[in-house]
Amino acid sequence: MTCRRNSLLIALLMFAAAPAAQAAPTIKEAGWTKIREISFSNAQSARINPKDGAIYVARRQSSGGIYRVDAFGLETKIASASYPSALLITANGDLFWSEDHGGNIYRVAYKTTTKQTWVSGFHSGDDDPIGMAVAPAGYTGSLLKAGEALVVDRGYNGPDEVWKWNPAVAQGEAQVHKDNGTLVDAVDIAIDKVSTYVLDTGGSGPGKIYSLGTGGTLTALAPKMTFLNAGAIAVEHATGDLFITDNGPGRVIRIKPKTGAASLVIEGLSFFGDGWASLQVTPDDKTLVVTAKGKTYIYARCGVSPAGSAGDCDANGTLDACDLALGKAKDCNDNGVPDSCDIAKGTSSDCDKNKIPDECPSCAPVEAVFVMDHSSSMNDEAAALCGKLTAVTKALAARGIKLNSEMLGIAAKPGGAYSCLTSSVIAKYGTTVPLNPPANQAVLGKCPGSSQVASEDWGRATSVVAGTKKWTKGNIRMVVPIADEGPWCGNPASDPGLDRDSITQAIKVAKANKVIVSPITGTGSGSGVIKLATDLAKGTGGKTIGSKQPQADMAKAVLDIIKSACFTFSDCNKNGSPDDCDISTGKSKDCDKNKVPDECQSPKPTCIKPDMGVPDMGVPDMSVPDLFVPDMSVPDLPVPDQAVPDQAIPDQTAPDQTAPDQAAPDQAMADSMTP
Repeated sequence: MTCRRNSLLIALLMFAAAPAAQAAPTIKEAGWTKIREISFSNAQSARINPKDGAIYVARRQSSGGIYRVDAFGLETKIASASYPSALLITANGDLFWSEDHGGNIYRVAYKTTTKQTWVSGFHSGDDDPIGMAVAPAGYTGSLLKAGEALVVDRGYNGPDEVWKWNPAVAQGEAQVHKDNGTLVDAVDIAIDKVSTYVLDTGGSGPGKIYSLGTGGTLTALAPKMTFLNAGAIAVEHATGDLFITDNGPGRVIRIKPKTGAASLVIEGLSFFGDGWASLQVTPDDKTLVVTAKGKTYIYARCGVSPAGSAGDCDANGTLDACDLALGKAKDCNDNGVPDSCDIAKGTSSDCDKNKIPDECPSCAPVEAVFVMDHSSSMNDEAAALCGKLTAVTKALAARGIKLNSEMLGIAAKPGGAYSCLTSSVIAKYGTTVPLNPPANQAVLGKCPGSSQVASEDWGRATSVVAGTKKWTKGNIRMVVPIADEGPWCGNPASDPGLDRDSITQAIKVAKANKVIVSPITGTGSGSGVIKLATDLAKGTGGKTIGSKQPQADMAKAVLDIIKSACFTFSDCNKNGSPDDCDISTGKSKDCDKNKVPDECQSPKPTCIKPDMGVPDMGVPDMSVPDLFVPDMSVPDLPVPDQAVPDQAIPDQTAPDQTAPDQAAPDQAMADSMTP
């Protein structure tokens, strides 16, 4: 319903005041440290959620949404939204956002994804809700009660107003300020324990700040610094000072409401669109969030005095958020608390005393080859993967997992959206499918043409990589095919038929080389393709994930399959305790002494009790057992008394049923089990 109320004068003022381009914003006020910089397109109104410490941000576009962004920039879509204009998060973690085009406020409860229309009846005609604020605990002002909220309506084709609403109860909104001509373009609002402040862009003139009083009266403040095209306002709770964005020159300004004194906090910013509601000061005043064009910046006051007070769990005199962001502490479980504090407080166990919470995977490096279908239908998936691969690698490293990745197209390296691909399977590993495949499965890329082409031949590409690559000994081996059509040259996916045969051969080759295969199916994958991918994963001990919205879910899919592979080797029974701890504490048995809980092995080991007088035939020196993968375990070896009837005399020493020449095959088998 709205367009930006702009004018040639504003545009000229902004142009004239714009500073020379800077590589990064500059901090002008002492005490702040930039601890994070998040890339996020069309970002609007980023906020830190007090419940989980994560960043939540709106993407302002017609097919936008509300997203959770973790410490490494990996985003998860919470809900769809159309041109969201501002985001508000309450103390209990619930998300609220306004949409100025639709004229409503929506809610998603914490840890859910159900979108509810919360406020929709401001008045008949055009509604343009923008900035929102909640009265904090201990609020003593006269406009509302603690926990109630206010929202400004910028009145593009209607009145400029302020409305009261309740985050705990849907609808029931009430008008607090009725348009009397004072407001020109109100876009944001802030509330401290006593006062309420409304920010107005001023239209074609300088921006204005008003104090909102009883009966909806507006009293203009007199800041001693002129600002143009103001977009956001926030309050510093301890001092009552205000922070505003001056979008024209791209800066954040501190203003003292009583005296009007003004000073620069940050300069050199560039704001997206109108930059509405682009500031947040956390309730403890220690963190400042600034949403800019394509970037969200997190600034913090890192010093803590006295050491060990709130926000400094390890008593090192530095805010925990700073320790984590600057790499001085680890947070493998992504709960916003340094791992050392989780362990010290007992909120996480550390049975093996390796200083890593037991719920976090700990494993050998993961060697993963990503095999990419590079047909045009996969462009979105490729762009998402390439754009987030660095963040995924950092996220895994923070969780104690080292990822060595190789990015390959199947038949080519097309560039563009596929910019992270370093080569192709055909160029690097050839076209020969290992292990005596059927004739129609023997050559990678040999496709009939038309809709069936080499770029989609991911089943045979998986076989070639799994069986041809020289894997690093001791590493976890993975192939991650990413495709949206049948594994044999694309659609149609025949099952039974060539596509099923392609998967059967890939399982055979992967198992023989102890490789986990975890496919990611792209947007639009049919049920037949998903079933084939799922069977390939099950047959090799992997996991299948389907991407529905690549920009939102591709990075998480990669993160999940790598973590899953790591857990397979560190916590095979998935009970939250490392396997070595299960064995050492007696929770799990390991009768063959291969450091793998017996319940994880298939087939189950047959261990001989010591009092039977028969040597244990287990192979104790296997460094990386592959017994988690179906049918990949060492077969039960015959024991001496199995070939002799029970009537055998106990002290019989000959003939020995274990022939001397069995030692060599046994050693070969042991060697074959070590990658």
